[in-house]
Amino acid sequence: MTANGRMGGKILADGLKAQGVDAIFGVPGESFLALLDGLYDQRDTIRFITCRQEGGAANMAETRDSPVLRRGRPRFVWSPADAWDHGNRCG
Repeated sequence: MTANGRMGGKILADGLKAQGVDAIFGVPGESFLALLDGLYDQRDTIRFITCRQEGGAANMAETRDSPVLRRGRPRFVWSPADAWDHGNRCG
C-alpha cells in the first residue's frame, strides 16, 4: 500500500487507463488478483476479455488493430507469470 492508501493493482489500472488502454486480453489467474481488483474500479473504461489460452489472447490483441476494428489503441495481454513464456510465444 502506498502513502495515499492506493494498492498496486489500482495504481497499475489507473496507469493503463492514462495510456489509453481500453481492453486487456488474458487468462485470469491468482498471480494478479490485485490488478483484477484495480480493473474493477475501471470497468466502465477498461474491459478485461477472458481468454482460454495465452497464445489466443496474444492473437486477439494483435488483430485488435485490424482495419475492421478501431485503430490506434494500445494492445495489452496479461496472463499468469508461469504461463507467459510458454503460451504467448506463439502470439
